[in-house]
Amino acid sequence: MAVHLLIAPGGSRNDPLAELIGVFGVGAKRAAIALAENIEIRTRHENGGTHELDITKQWIESDDCYLPAYEGPDISERTREINLPYLQKPFSEADVDDLRVHIGNTYSWFIRQGCTIRLNGDPVSDFPAH
Repeated sequence: MAVHLLIAPGGSRNDPLAELIGVFGVGAKRAAIALAENIEIRTRHENGGTHELDITKQWIESDDCYLPAYEGPDISERTREINLPYLQKPFSEADVDDLRVHIGNTYSWFIRQGCTIRLNGDPVSDFPAH
């Protein structure tokens, strides 16, 4: 499993050493700072073990972009959990509703294919794009 793809939106399995035009970082540190002080990402591919990444305030403030992954507590097979325990600012119910619609629009294809996405424990529906 390619653990580095966990936090790489639009990430690729391309050889990172290949001389390609347009290979840039994904701004994981910038995204983490905007969302939460700590981010916990757990993933389990098929029936393999659970892997975890923790984006912490110490990592965000460091110059080092190395982010270790380690074995975490078991979660359901074929599952990814992202927890934001210390948000930079509180979300209102309206913010959560807007986020639910945004996630539904963004990931509608996956939802239609049978993927279940939960926000605060509740399933996100396939929302038609506006």
